[in-house]
Amino acid sequence: MNKIIILSITACALLLTQKLEAQVEKKVVLEHFTNTYCGICTSRNPGLYTNLNNNPDVLHLAIHPSRPYRVCELYLHNTVENDERTNFYGILGSTPRIVIQGNVVSAGTDYNSSAIFNGYKEQTSSFSIQVTTVVSDDDSLVAKIRINAEEANTIQSLNLYAPAVEDTIFFNAPNGETEHFDVLRKVLINKSITNLPQAKGDSIILYARVAKHAEWDKTQMYVMAILQDETNKSVEQVGKSMPIKSAPETSSVKNQISAEMITLAPNPFQHVISVQLPSGNGVGTITNNLGQVVHSFTLTGQNHPIDLSTLSDGVYAINIQTKNGRINRKIIKQGN
Repeated sequence: MNKIIILSITACALLLTQKLEAQVEKKVVLEHFTNTYCGICTSRNPGLYTNLNNNPDVLHLAIHPSRPYRVCELYLHNTVENDERTNFYGILGSTPRIVIQGNVVSAGTDYNSSAIFNGYKEQTSSFSIQVTTVVSDDDSLVAKIRINAEEANTIQSLNLYAPAVEDTIFFNAPNGETEHFDVLRKVLINKSITNLPQAKGDSIILYARVAKHAEWDKTQMYVMAILQDETNKSVEQVGKSMPIKSAPETSSVKNQISAEMITLAPNPFQHVISVQLPSGNGVGTITNNLGQVVHSFTLTGQNHPIDLSTLSDGVYAINIQTKNGRINRKIIKQGN
């Protein structure tokens, strides 16, 4: 009888160990809503930064909304997306505010207290995220986001929010702050991901590309990826790349692929356009006439069909990057 009990306990312990080994640590992200004209921010932000320095495993993202001061220079750099993220949590109106793992923290909380992270650390996730960035010769910022299933799961859909972030901005703000950390500059991806990997070991890869803004210090740029529940906003997993200045994948694309090396057919097209490349491998994006990325793809074979049936008729640009270089072409979508 004792042997049976011992064996049962051992089996349960083994199953628990296997379960824990299958999952990975859930990284913690703190979203910080602040404003360069906000005097209260001047008094409260230093304590928050000290807290973050004492918790280096916590990721930090600074958003600058229009209220209470619409003249904030960092807000004016990207008015739409700063306010969109603030409204996403329903906290537009006063600063500073913080959100941890998608949960809005009370405005009266002591941001200098390490207790604000209680309950968020040492949690696990079914997914891991790896983010890498590259700057191409035309100074575009290219992000590669890989979402891996670390255990079998049944999660159908999560939202992916992937902003381009500037590590440190040196700016003498009206409220007296001179250094501004992890500043939102541009959102590369903000959409529902419905093809999440569910079998252990499976993964999906997404690419996004954005032209570097003249005000950005490209050596300070990196990309963050926040995967979160679309209903309650709780964060499932977070990842970030290293700043370009230290990223091992940083490279400059020095060669242009000659026009003879690529085939796009048919062009104009109705629904599907086929890409043929000698190398057979690469990544690419489709952008509209506003420069917005409307589709991204990977080339895994010499003949790669791209389904663009959801796009409206019009002229688009196709940008493809391979180990041999890159090409930029115009394509035309014409319906039936």
